[in-house]
Amino acid sequence: MPQIKDLLINAFIPLGSTLYVWGGGWNKADNGAGESAVSIGASPKWKKFFEEQDESYDFKKHRYEIENGLDCSGYVGWTVYNTLRRENGGEGFVFPARTAARQFSKFGWGEYTPADSVRDIRAGDILSSDSHVIIALGECRDKSAAFIHCGPPGVQISGTSDGAAAELCNMYMKKLCPKWCERFPDSSRGADYLRGFSRMRWNTSGGVLSDEDGLCEMCAEDVLKIMSELQIKHGF
Repeated sequence: MPQIKDLLINAFIPLGSTLYVWGGGWNKADNGAGESAVSIGASPKWKKFFEEQDESYDFKKHRYEIENGLDCSGYVGWTVYNTLRRENGGEGFVFPARTAARQFSKFGWGEYTPADSVRDIRAGDILSSDSHVIIALGECRDKSAAFIHCGPPGVQISGTSDGAAAELCNMYMKKLCPKWCERFPDSSRGADYLRGFSRMRWNTSGGVLSDEDGLCEMCAEDVLKIMSELQIKHGF
C-alpha cells in the first residue's frame, strides 16, 4: 500500500523545475485531467519550458499552454495519480480547486472538513479554497504552516509568514532548488494565506494510503528534513 511518504515524494518531483501554467494538467476541453496528469513521471516538457524562461516569467502570457507546466489542480491531480496508480492513461484526479478536497473525500479516501472548522493541518492533507489547492507539509512548532503547491511562478515549498515556516521553506528551496531561487528567491506567503481552505485528511488506517513513517504526527520541521534528505539521496 502506498504511504503518505510516497504522496510527498511525488509532490517533490516537479519542485523547482515546473512553472505555473493556467490549465496545465487539464485536457483541451478543460473539463478533466489531461494526458500529462495521467502519466507516470514528470513530463520532460515541464523542465524544458522552465529552462527556456527567466525571472521575468509571466504566467498570464502562457495561459492554456497545457503541456508546458501545471496549474494548482493539475499539480495535485498529477501527484495523487502518481501515488495511487502504476500505469498511464487511467481515470484522472484533476478537479476544480474549490471542490478538490470534497471530491477526494467522496472517493472514501479521508474525512472532509469545511474551511470554518479547520483548526490544524498535517503532512499530506489536501487543502482547497475557491481559487487554490495545495498539499500540506504540516505545522511548525510555532503553528505557522508549510505546504507544497503549484502557484505562480510554479511548484514550490511555501510557508506562512506568521512564524518559522516562511524562513524554513525559503531555506529548503535554496538548498534543493538553487537555480529556481536565483530567479524566484522568495516563496513565502502571508500570515492569513490559508484562511478559507477546506481540508481532506487521509484515512491512514484501512484507507488507500498508510503512514508507517508517522509523518502525519510530525511537525513541519521534521517532515521537511526527512523529505530533503530523501530528495538529495535519491535525486527525485
